[in-house]
Amino acid sequence: MTEMGQVLFVLAAQVTIPVAAGLLLSRRRDPAAACGPLLVAAAAALLLTPLAFIPRPAWPAFDRPDPPPRQPAANPQSIDTASSGSTLPGGIDLLGLLHVTKPQSSERPTSVDAWRWLSIGLIGLAILGLSQLFLGVLSTMRAVDAARAVGDPGLVALAAELRAALGCRRAFAIRESDRVGTAATAGWLRPVILVSPTWRLWSAAERGAVLAHEIAHVARGDFAARLVARLAVAIHGYHPLLRWLAARLEVRQEMAADARAADRCGGRTAYLKCLAALALRADARPLGAAPTFLSRPRTLLRRIAMLRVTEDTPPRRRWPAAIGVALFAAAALTLHGSTPDALAGPVVRAKAEAPAERPPLDVSFVLPSDKPDDVGVYAVRVGALCRTPGMKKIAETYGETVKTVMGDPKKTHFELTDVEQVSGRVTLTHDPSKPAPNRALMMSLTSIRMEKDFDWVKQLQVWGEDWKEYTHAGVKYYSAKMSVPILGFKDTTTWFYLPDSRTMVLEGEENIKKLIDAKGKPSSAAWAADWKAVEGGMVAVVLPDVKGKLAPKMTADKSDDQTQQAVIATLSAICKKTSRAAVGFDLHEGCSCKLRLACPTADDAIDVDAGCQGITKLARAAIEADPEDPKDPVAKAGKKLSTCLVRGVEFGKTVDHVVEVRTSTPDGLADLLKAFSSEK
Repeated sequence: MTEMGQVLFVLAAQVTIPVAAGLLLSRRRDPAAACGPLLVAAAAALLLTPLAFIPRPAWPAFDRPDPPPRQPAANPQSIDTASSGSTLPGGIDLLGLLHVTKPQSSERPTSVDAWRWLSIGLIGLAILGLSQLFLGVLSTMRAVDAARAVGDPGLVALAAELRAALGCRRAFAIRESDRVGTAATAGWLRPVILVSPTWRLWSAAERGAVLAHEIAHVARGDFAARLVARLAVAIHGYHPLLRWLAARLEVRQEMAADARAADRCGGRTAYLKCLAALALRADARPLGAAPTFLSRPRTLLRRIAMLRVTEDTPPRRRWPAAIGVALFAAAALTLHGSTPDALAGPVVRAKAEAPAERPPLDVSFVLPSDKPDDVGVYAVRVGALCRTPGMKKIAETYGETVKTVMGDPKKTHFELTDVEQVSGRVTLTHDPSKPAPNRALMMSLTSIRMEKDFDWVKQLQVWGEDWKEYTHAGVKYYSAKMSVPILGFKDTTTWFYLPDSRTMVLEGEENIKKLIDAKGKPSSAAWAADWKAVEGGMVAVVLPDVKGKLAPKMTADKSDDQTQQAVIATLSAICKKTSRAAVGFDLHEGCSCKLRLACPTADDAIDVDAGCQGITKLARAAIEADPEDPKDPVAKAGKKLSTCLVRGVEFGKTVDHVVEVRTSTPDGLADLLKAFSSEK
């Protein structure tokens, strides 16, 4: 309902533009010419209404030309950044322009949702207006059905004569109705002129004036035009300019019909006398949506004033003003609200610890592996992640799960929020002999670092059996048979190394000896620069040998999902031309992701960049092809976050053949965490 209120707000602004243009361009014009821009403006208001609820197209994204041959640069880290083309709608972000920054707090304020009440009010007005219009049209239809055909030869002959004189090409019927005071015109495809039973008391001049006026309405198609304006007012009943436009259109229609009829009824003076005489004797009862001969008192006075003028405004061409209003209506489409939370009050975002407050993620205790399934290394800030606003309930749930797995009476002497970071290896297995899904991604646990000094020996002795202590190069390390499945199998010996008072390393005995020989920290790896680029985030992953280990596992599998098959094929092509990859994920000030793909050559970097942009386009197409919101709150929030991330993707390349893909969004994460927390 909140998003509906924002859409209706933007729609009101869009409608204002053509309506204001119609009112301005209809001034100082003869009545007949003034009706054109007024009708176009009303029709534009109706057309803009459904368009406001249709997904807006983005600015066209053009493929970048191939870069010229690169020259050595003094700064190898300078990045030539090019946007992938945002999927935000082109034009003016109205809600963004009206955004007022407010102080944020860690908890969502309990305030009234103004957007919700705005949407309820506007929808209620529209329902009321449409109901009134429907009753009016229904009343008109009943009056036409109940009317009696007029067979008087004199009146029929007079109508035929006036029809020819006024150039009316449309056939119409004349009927007598008790529902009208003098006369009215109803219908568009099969128009009907309704006359009061008192027509027999009218003089010949009065009959001619009434019939000429109503035939002029038929010739001009005023019933349909007035119905369009009233429909626009019914939908946008809140809009004062639109009500003003409908009233002006009604007046101009009556004045145009009077001007056209007066020329065929002996001039304006004679026509004015007939109008005044009929106004004194008859009432001006309205008939639903049908224009009547005797309009409302204010309109009648303006008609009389117009007929008294001997010199009219010179007639003008009708189409320039109508085209002008149509152009303003097209310009109104440039208004949009791609920042739906701009006026909804302060935005509460999931804000984690600032990067400056964090120590860098560390995988120096994860030694290289020659196993083909060990494709990379990772590190995660467990404590900071659990302290992120919205993660409290999730952290408590997982903490209780860990304690349950440890078993009673085994005790865990720390909480997840006490863990600074964990690291380990990324393992990817692929069995092409099995049907999809035939890949499995796992993350092993190699090291745990606490935020403060921690007695790991005491904790591990509680968790293990057959505890033993060893010494290598004067440094202690340990082994035990673990009784908890998280750290190892019960009958298998697990080895531990404590390089400092906060860190525990789980490795094989040979690797532990290597770490001791390296004094706790092995030499810098070849991918150290890649890790440096992502070590400040919440999660970091490095794949040191993409082409050698990951590419063979990314072969395209047969799938009925063409999008999925296309993504796998593109990923396979990217992996074959990428040496190393680094992925960083952060939650500070929203959610952000960074991907670095190091390539052997400049040509490979160009191909990898094109492949990444291709996957992004596939992701956008998949999102746009699924306009329905999931019913599950978690799935709905996840779709919103993924949509924001895909829309924010940008690409860049460095001179040392590294392709960078970055995306960030300040919105969506809080909703996802809230949905996770509210799940039972």
